[in-house]
Amino acid sequence: MKRIHQYQKKFFFLKKHHSYALGFVFALLLLLSPNNLFAWRMSQKATQLDYIAKKADHICHIKVKDIQTQRANLGGQESQFNWIMTWVEPTVIQCWKGNLYDQTEFRSFGGELKGFKYDGDGMFPIFKKDEEAIVFLKSFPEGLFPVSHKFGKMTIVNDRIQETGDSLKDFIARLQGVLQ
Repeated sequence: MKRIHQYQKKFFFLKKHHSYALGFVFALLLLLSPNNLFAWRMSQKATQLDYIAKKADHICHIKVKDIQTQRANLGGQESQFNWIMTWVEPTVIQCWKGNLYDQTEFRSFGGELKGFKYDGDGMFPIFKKDEEAIVFLKSFPEGLFPVSHKFGKMTIVNDRIQETGDSLKDFIARLQGVLQ
């Protein structure tokens, strides 16, 4: 009998406060409406773009002319950090920040070697020959690298940014707005 009495108390509590629960559910539905979710997602994209654009020394639209992927031992020969690295030789189409010249090589962690993809569980971008991309590069003493690894490359497919779904024209307009 004691158990039944406990459940009746709990049910009574829900019955007593059901109008609050319905109000909470209604408010939650308003917050999670498609328009609000879209606005939230767009603000996240803008924040991310703002962050990587400010950190980058070079922001350019490129076409990958040539790549070379190999194992690289970082930290000297005694180091145990053996990474897959890709050296990318771009053809620069347009730069919005910095001066990246044609055939100025930059490096990226990860890549494709002997048919296997090494991307650090999605952490590193993978460059492919003849692909177009917008790259956000940072200058380091060791050379140029993509900013924040995977966020340093936005792949262009059929005049659309693959990672965001934006048209190239809209993305460039947003990028120029961030850079002003």
